[in-house]
Amino acid sequence: MNIVDKLKGLFLGVAAEPAERAVPQPVQTRSSEAGDSAHKFSESEVLAVKLRAEDATRLLNESLKIANQSKSLETRNSRLQTVRDTLYELEDLASKYPILHLTNLQEVEASISAVELETLSL
Repeated sequence: MNIVDKLKGLFLGVAAEPAERAVPQPVQTRSSEAGDSAHKFSESEVLAVKLRAEDATRLLNESLKIANQSKSLETRNSRLQTVRDTLYELEDLASKYPILHLTNLQEVEASISAVELETLSL
């Protein structure tokens, strides 16, 4: 399995409505050797980025789902802050490592906004 196959599908978003619906797959990757990219990363760097992106993705999805389903204002706000922090981290990783690309970011952000708006009405 090549690096592109290993990194595909790391960032599956959870939509705000309904809770079970998933946002289309927003992470696509390309190998550090693809095209005329000047960036070269060791296997250990790629593995570390992959593992961190997977962990962050899992945390983001879990937190967004909990925020979406919770009736507690405190829980919703706490989980939404975790979602925002984690999304920022993923964007930072993608900017530092051109092998990682976030796509469908608008849909993920729309899901976050929908939960935030719903939370304001509680």
